[in-house]
Amino acid sequence: MSKDANKGELNIVLCDDNVNIIQEVKQLLSQISSKSNFDFWINAYTSSTELIKDLKTGRMDFHMIFLDIDMPENSGFDIAKIIASLDYDNYFLIFLTAYSNYVYEAIKLSPFRYIRKSHMDTELPEAIESALKIIERENEDEFIMLLTQNYIKKIAQKDIVYFELVDRKLIIHMKNTGTFIIRKTMKELYASCNPDNFAWINSGCIVNLRYVNKLENNTVLLDNGTQLYISRTRKVEFKKKFLSYWSDCV
Repeated sequence: MSKDANKGELNIVLCDDNVNIIQEVKQLLSQISSKSNFDFWINAYTSSTELIKDLKTGRMDFHMIFLDIDMPENSGFDIAKIIASLDYDNYFLIFLTAYSNYVYEAIKLSPFRYIRKSHMDTELPEAIESALKIIERENEDEFIMLLTQNYIKKIAQKDIVYFELVDRKLIIHMKNTGTFIIRKTMKELYASCNPDNFAWINSGCIVNLRYVNKLENNTVLLDNGTQLYISRTRKVEFKKKFLSYWSDCV
């Protein structure tokens, strides 16, 4: 495959002991890539043992991995558990199977999708297109400027998990870089952010919808385990915004 300078790159790992399935997946991926903003670079394995060996080097670079569930040496579930135990993150896990009775066990491993081989021509393109929407959204270059007492700093909106007002101080909680205390009002900071990606949950807290795991009763649970209170007056509007946000990606 020749590289298109105007396209992004997506590294994909595929493991299935059936070479015919590998060829079918490759063909579908090629068709999708030709219509997308990404070039797909596919690393295919017919041996789960070889894949595990390469994974354990810690040097594999992939954004998406397709695993056949039923393989003779190691199942797709076995491989998924190994990946979870290693230092790999930010990837889409997709299971392939000829049997629907594995779905409940698959759910325990939190896959992005579970694709039936008998429906691959429809379910695989849908899964890829949904993943690409998420990737494109995460790659959006939206920044805000933070003015603190000591410096001015530019931060990416996608790295803000939530911000809250505590004792008249506005605290921004970041994905990987701790917290910032800034001199702005909640309304001013919210106005600086993309309103499609952020939502009020109470008068003193605004969350980034990309990090919301679920809404349960009066609590918003974030992906990092943080639990935040949502007021009754904000709940209806938050539900609408949360569902709208993720409906673009599923």
